Amino acid sequence: MKSISIIVPTYNEEKYIETTLKSIREQDFEDYEIIVSDCYSYDNTEKLARKYADNVVFSEVRSTASARNIGARHADGKYLIFLDADTTLTKGYLKSAWDIFKQDKYVAFCGAFEFSNRSLEHAITGKAVSFCFAVSHLCGKTIIPGFNFCVPKSVFEGIGGFENVFIEDVNLYNKLNKLGRTKYFTHFHVITSSRRLEDLGALGTLDYYWDIRGKWKGVRDFSKRYIKTGL
Repeated sequence: MKSISIIVPTYNEEKYIETTLKSIREQDFEDYEIIVSDCYSYDNTEKLARKYADNVVFSEVRSTASARNIGARHADGKYLIFLDADTTLTKGYLKSAWDIFKQDKYVAFCGAFEFSNRSLEHAITGKAVSFCFAVSHLCGKTIIPGFNFCVPKSVFEGIGGFENVFIEDVNLYNKLNKLGRTKYFTHFHVITSSRRLEDLGALGTLDYYWDIRGKWKGVRDFSKRYIKTGL
């Protein structure tokens, strides 16, 4: 058994998955397992995943929430980290997460992030969004994005996991914020793709995350604005 189970949901992610899994294998922390939870990809995702993952499992339902939940059911670790297929870990991420897990103080937490696109526009947007997340935490509304979601398995199972709804990570962290102590940490981070937000542009991206931070009124209301983007 490993202390941490890292769960990566996938569907046709051959462009990103190998880089993501390599970033995990290059960590300076070894007490973990990698579970890739695939929604029956028809590209080379499964083949690439089997080169690095400890286990590849499958979700009959093609949704991120379902894939994450299936991965969690197969997890041996006491602690879970949900990582998206287009998100890489920076040096020391797992060691930092483990040190926080051991404190047994949080029902969920995450690290900071930056966008993989290194253009000036994306760099500024990423900094602004990350600042928004930090401020939100100080205001008692911690945002824990699904691409970088750390939670004890007992807490995750106790709350019923991810619901199969639009922006399931927002749905879950709102529940967790009410359940106990959560935190957005800034001393370690991931690098995530901005591909799903490309159509929104810089201002649209900021508006999207601002809605999550301060104007969340339910999945149905929020989804009306962004369902066309496929977010």
